[in-house]
Amino acid sequence: MKKRIVCFLAIMLISLSACGNEKEKQEKVVPTSQEAKVVTFQGKEIKEIQLTSTKTKGTKVLKKENDIKQLVSAMEQVGLAENGDEPKTLSLDEEAKSSISYNMSIDYGDGLIENYFVWIEDDGEIVIGHKDTPEKERVEFYDLKEASKQITNLFKE
Repeated sequence: MKKRIVCFLAIMLISLSACGNEKEKQEKVVPTSQEAKVVTFQGKEIKEIQLTSTKTKGTKVLKKENDIKQLVSAMEQVGLAENGDEPKTLSLDEEAKSSISYNMSIDYGDGLIENYFVWIEDDGEIVIGHKDTPEKERVEFYDLKEASKQITNLFKE
């Protein structure tokens, strides 16, 4: 009879200690309202932005919300075809190709990847060109002008 009581108490003790651990685990769960905010560009969620230097071949990956938001907001300030304007284009000749500073790819949450060219001019001004098809000889571009100063640190290796 004593063995049964000891066995019963042991089982109850183990059961109660297991319940206590579940409660501790539940307290450590982070509410969904505190999750990282999603950065979008052209209505699509951005997962990351990769910057590959054409000179050093080094790659920098932007995953932090603040870095992505800074670059995207600079591009959105200028826009491609905002306010009914015709998109600005530039010729992608050999001279333009040889002066590309970075190849930039934006990876979206849905698996889509868009590629851009980045030129950093001598005066620090940044121009980002978008070529949607390989056979195009002209690219639409974002001339960041004033915003260039705010994002130049993102391109430093």
